[in-house]
Amino acid sequence: MTIDVYISDVKADGSCFFRCLYNSLKNQKLLNRFLLYLDIDYDINEEIFVNLMRCLIRNKILHDNALVEYYLTFREDFIKDKETLRLKLDTSLRKTIFYYI
Repeated sequence: MTIDVYISDVKADGSCFFRCLYNSLKNQKLLNRFLLYLDIDYDINEEIFVNLMRCLIRNKILHDNALVEYYLTFREDFIKDKETLRLKLDTSLRKTIFYYI
């Protein structure tokens, strides 16, 4: 199986992951299907998509005690040892965020 890869410039404002996701879904003509999966039945632009994704993740974190515990643990570790936090973020938090997206 071959997968075509395209490089796309996006605004570097801290939301580059969501901007790339939006562009990828749009270019592959999967944006509407993705939005319908989220019960969104209208067209949105990139800015609204970014804000929507951030809100969805924030709401999941606020309403999931396990994620709140993750945050508190990472925050505590950050104060103690920044390198320990960096290593944990590279493994478990990424997996958790991808699970909720």
